[in-house]
Amino acid sequence: MFQQPHRAVIRKHQLLTIICAILVVVGLTNLFSADERYGYAQLWHIGVAVIAYVACMYAVSFKFLKSFAYLFYFLLLVLQLSVLFFGHNAGGSQRWLELGILRFQPSEFAKLALIIAVARFFTQVPLRSNYDLTDVWLVLVMTLAMILPIFLQPDLGTAGIAFAIVCAQLFFVCISLRSILITSVSTALVAAGAWVLLLHDYQKLRVINLFNPQLDPYGSGYNSIQSIIAVGSGMFSGKGYLHGSQSQLHFLPAKHTDFVLSVFAEEHGFRGAVILMLIFSYLIYLGLSIAKESKDTFLQVLAVGLTAKIFVEFSINAAMILGLFPVVGTPLPFFSFGGSSLLANSIAMGLLTSIARRTA
Repeated sequence: MFQQPHRAVIRKHQLLTIICAILVVVGLTNLFSADERYGYAQLWHIGVAVIAYVACMYAVSFKFLKSFAYLFYFLLLVLQLSVLFFGHNAGGSQRWLELGILRFQPSEFAKLALIIAVARFFTQVPLRSNYDLTDVWLVLVMTLAMILPIFLQPDLGTAGIAFAIVCAQLFFVCISLRSILITSVSTALVAAGAWVLLLHDYQKLRVINLFNPQLDPYGSGYNSIQSIIAVGSGMFSGKGYLHGSQSQLHFLPAKHTDFVLSVFAEEHGFRGAVILMLIFSYLIYLGLSIAKESKDTFLQVLAVGLTAKIFVEFSINAAMILGLFPVVGTPLPFFSFGGSSLLANSIAMGLLTSIARRTA
């Protein structure tokens, strides 16, 4: 009998690394098209992000991470509070801290701290079905304590993303339907109160313009209108790399950050956008399958949170550029310019890849 030749199998941690590398390279290429200056600057961010990814993949101890999860959460909470008093103000928002030549956005890392703290919580409470609010009250308190300073910066988008990520983790551990209904009603009431008492006029206009961008086409609705024009002008196959009229002629605002996906859709069309969506979808599928295969509670809930982070950020950014969601300043993972976002997502994927290596 002839022996079957051995087939090389690409494991999930290797697939994750390949997908992340593809997204970073395509994102950098797209950023050079959007604005060459930011493309060169992003190269430095990518160098740091690669180091962080490899370190998280090979060097981070999950025992250490679990032991110091609450301390990590507390440190990021302190940084979030510091932003309110000492933060750098830009574009009407106070979201950054400056340490010499280093400027970073703590809220990007606060999402990671919250994900890890929630995973740590469920190592103390055995996984079962139908958790009540009384079982997870500490999670809700931690979430509100972390997102309130973010909301006050003001950064409505990041606060909402952090809340959505925690919701995904809670759904994974099977919170009861009664608790879901109570939380949903409470969230709606808080949102109504925030609309009346806390939201700034420009934030209200962003929400209103979701339903009618033409209400203020040269003001608060301008970004959304120009983004929709850019996406639509790409049609099926796109206008070609460096040939997007909306982006190259500077009609498209924030094309290196919030609307970087509009640049991609204009140049590569519906076909390219669908391929990109499938790549992100496969990344999400891998993350959830890694969570399912893990036998450790901490790693399961952590993997769900890390995967949800990428899913929520991608979904909101994609909906935002299509005019289906208010413009809330959500970066596209691995595409938008910014060291904090890229580093935080690289850490997240590095940790997820490390979990995959353990379950291989």
